[in-house]
Amino acid sequence: MKKIIFLFLFVFVFADEHLILSKFQNLQKFYYNNQIVHLKLKTISAQNGDIVISSNYPIEVNTSTDDNITYFSDISFELNNTFPEFNVSLENNGIKLDEISININSKIRNLTPPNNFCGILAKDVNITNPILSDYNSDKNILYFDVSFKDANVKDFIFDKKVDFTLKDKNGSNSIYSYSALVPKNKNIFIINYFNITNNKYEKIPLNVKLNDEKVSTQVDLNPVNKTRIYIINAILGALILLWLLLYYYRKKLIYIILIILAISCLIFLNWPKPEIILEEGEQIHILPFNNSTVFLVIGIPTKVKVLNKKNGYKEILFNNKIGWVKNDR
Repeated sequence: MKKIIFLFLFVFVFADEHLILSKFQNLQKFYYNNQIVHLKLKTISAQNGDIVISSNYPIEVNTSTDDNITYFSDISFELNNTFPEFNVSLENNGIKLDEISININSKIRNLTPPNNFCGILAKDVNITNPILSDYNSDKNILYFDVSFKDANVKDFIFDKKVDFTLKDKNGSNSIYSYSALVPKNKNIFIINYFNITNNKYEKIPLNVKLNDEKVSTQVDLNPVNKTRIYIINAILGALILLWLLLYYYRKKLIYIILIILAISCLIFLNWPKPEIILEEGEQIHILPFNNSTVFLVIGIPTKVKVLNKKNGYKEILFNNKIGWVKNDR
């Protein structure tokens, strides 16, 4: 009964104007340029249909209703110098029944960032799993994860050149994996971002020790350790001889099984890697991602060994270095 009365009053008041009425419920007095803005729009409709929200901006919209009268829309966008203009329309079976425009009258503030500003405006930023590895005579490579909350992730700057991949995303909370080439003599880094909750810059110190083996395991950047393979081969060979002697004296089937397993491991470790020829102009990346740094462009056709495949890329070994090429051959 209350819905019927409400609908009657709404139609009576707005009959000569519009079938829908919309208003933002959580507008702030100001926002920062490049900030990720989340708005909640409440729309009341005098007629059944679908509420469709469009804009001259790239926006994300999620609209829900419980009674086909009151609609709630969650709208997200990155602020870029001006606020978006929103059009809210009532549609039924593809036919537009009504449309209104809504503007935002809040102010936009521009930051004057310090020199070491990383470009991020966020509610929170956390850095985990920092790893530093030797890369070449001039550079080390730094690998780390960053969790962002309501951040303009695409604007992130770290040591001018950064490779990254999305590791996990849950709503406005995202975790990205990054790698960056850094100076050889540097292992202390500062990430300075702007906290939009506290309205101030916050520094995150990053102190990393060089740890080659750990990085080799996690990001597959270092070449194959031949000495370690020789040691493994020697151990397996010694075990095979030991189990042969034990089988000779004890005649137990378990030793034959162990010998077969050890021989299988030896074959697997020493089986020749497949080879491919990289053509002139082929790009070799640090990591198997589309936006990863290209650290070498092939000048002449070069034969390389293929170690692995991942994310549409081939991991290759050449000149005692490891890189990644696109798996498009």
